[in-house]
Amino acid sequence: DFWRDLPRIIKDIDSNSSARCIVLSSTGPVFSAGLDLSLFGQDVFSSSSTAKKNELTLENIISGTGISNLYKQKTGIELKAEDIFKKFLDKDDDAEEIINGFIRCLAQTLSDLSLTFIPGNGILLAGSLMRSLYPHIISDEFKDSFLGTKKGIHKDMLEMISIGVITKEKTPLYGNLGFYKKLI
Repeated sequence: DFWRDLPRIIKDIDSNSSARCIVLSSTGPVFSAGLDLSLFGQDVFSSSSTAKKNELTLENIISGTGISNLYKQKTGIELKAEDIFKKFLDKDDDAEEIINGFIRCLAQTLSDLSLTFIPGNGILLAGSLMRSLYPHIISDEFKDSFLGTKKGIHKDMLEMISIGVITKEKTPLYGNLGFYKKLI
């Protein structure tokens, strides 16, 4: 399995003091397509059910936990994401920096994941955090962060991907597609 074997192989090579360079290549027309390979040194792809609260996982980064961790790192104060969001709404400088930075990082992460997994029918974001953030996401800025510095075919591919936010709670009971609003 690629996602299991490549990080292990990279760690094995990294522990070899005689290895000075790692060259990854592909026989096909595309390799990695923008995935940030620095993630392989971390446990980003862990299952959230087995991950510890403070472990570096994608779930602990792109979530309320991620917002709380960023705020604590910046201010030294431990708050729940909901409380940080309230401070954001009250125009608190630190909370604004954290929430706006989180939104930019979300767009950049979705960009890398999109080029890796090619979501043909687009991306739908769900959950209370996304519903709370949606009215405060500036579509053009989100799109700029999503496209980033990508050029050529990578930028063309990203421009074809739509991103929406499910705006109704408990939509699995009703069917998600009837309750989303287009973000980009």
